[in-house]
Amino acid sequence: MFGTRLLHAPDYERMYMLMEDFGFSEDAVLRLVKHCIDTSGKGTAVTFAAIEKQGKIWAKKGAVTLSAAEESYIACIILEVMTNLSM
Repeated sequence: MFGTRLLHAPDYERMYMLMEDFGFSEDAVLRLVKHCIDTSGKGTAVTFAAIEKQGKIWAKKGAVTLSAAEESYIACIILEVMTNLSM
């Protein structure tokens, strides 16, 4: 997912924190990471702080399972398209 970027222990700890503190499933965390890579404008250089911030937003919406995360991801894409069309 991150290409050649090396991940370090604190990176993994942040992902586990999302699962432990907010109840994310493993699949939902992977979807969250993909969403952040796709939408950050930084690609695989997205920061884990940004991923964690987006994770907290998704958790407030209840998007902690894969199906709910997929719905949240799709909603974000639709919002982005609509915003771009109204420019």
